[in-house]
Amino acid sequence: MLYKGMAEFLYSAWFVDETALPDDQDREWVACILIDADCADTAKSWGDSLAQVRATHNSSERFLWSSIEDKTSLPEATDLLNVPRIEAGLPVSNEKIGW
Repeated sequence: MLYKGMAEFLYSAWFVDETALPDDQDREWVACILIDADCADTAKSWGDSLAQVRATHNSSERFLWSSIEDKTSLPEATDLLNVPRIEAGLPVSNEKIGW
């Protein structure tokens, strides 16, 4: 649910599985989340915080980098139906995020 003054941002975080072989196609992977926030910086900061916690609790994975895009700037055909939606600043489980 969007609140007044909030917008949705597509946050993408890239991770590397340090235990996977270098030629394993699943060695690097990306997770995407729609984050409700008042601005892109807030959404990215919150997403980075969650990604760093994920990497901290999983010794074989390392958080590489992230990106943020305003949902309104995405092509119309972008399918976001199954992308988890969260609100910046609110605690969320790994299961809700899907990683």
